[in-house]
Amino acid sequence: MRFRSLGQADGPRPAEDFLLASRIRREDARVLASTRPYFTDSGLTTVSLIGSDTVGPRRAGAVRLPDPLPLRARLDEVLARRRSRRRFSGGPTDLAHLATLLRATAGRTGRGHVALSGGGEVVMPYHTAPSGGGLRPVAVYIAPLRVEGLDTGMLRYDDRSDVLVPLAGSADARQLLDTCLSPPDLDHLREAAAVVLFVGRPWRSMRKYGERGVRFLLLEAGAMAEHLHLSAEALGLGSVACGSLCDDEVHRIAGLDGLYELLVHVVVVGCRPDGEGDAAPSPRSTAEGGGGE
Repeated sequence: MRFRSLGQADGPRPAEDFLLASRIRREDARVLASTRPYFTDSGLTTVSLIGSDTVGPRRAGAVRLPDPLPLRARLDEVLARRRSRRRFSGGPTDLAHLATLLRATAGRTGRGHVALSGGGEVVMPYHTAPSGGGLRPVAVYIAPLRVEGLDTGMLRYDDRSDVLVPLAGSADARQLLDTCLSPPDLDHLREAAAVVLFVGRPWRSMRKYGERGVRFLLLEAGAMAEHLHLSAEALGLGSVACGSLCDDEVHRIAGLDGLYELLVHVVVVGCRPDGEGDAAPSPRSTAEGGGGE
């Protein structure tokens, strides 16, 4: 450690070590050495193929998603209304609502063509959330607890094909409730419609950015989660972040190794109780002294 810690306890401080290790320093030649290959023809081609490992047998039993629902709410109104909503009705949501949430969280929105110096081009997909280097180190897993048309098996969202892929070797999604340490969190988990798991693949980002790649991964997961919260609000659903699931137990249920693929964030989604108000005055109407529109 090169700086004094705010704490006085003996022993390792891995969080502080990470903050120091993930800094960019001008004299660190590894930064340029590790990023430069990604701008070559082979590097660009590799990035363009991210996600292609999901084709073939791993997509057996994939669930085709229906068309998304329109999100017509104004952004300023959704931002003003967004809340961490912990009270759920216990009712089911449908596949169209789930599909809309997933596309807003991690869906593809277009593609760009990048010319190669040796001739030809590669196609790079655009997504709703930004990603450091376009490496997409965060995957979205779904634990459907009450989703019409789905059983309670764990699924992964494949944005390349816009389908839900069953996770081979995973356990029943309802076992996630047994991993929760917080009684209040368990109360709303029991009434939720789905649990969204953000699964990181840190080495995909660290291979280019080193320790700083972990920062980029966490930032990406946060951006994706906020898209999920805002789209849930726009659809009249409730959502809340959850930080009380035991990581290793979740890894076992989802079939993750906990190192190359690991849990980084959780969002719980559910239907709001009947009669719960979801309207809030817009910033414009509040400034004018009026009520909600």
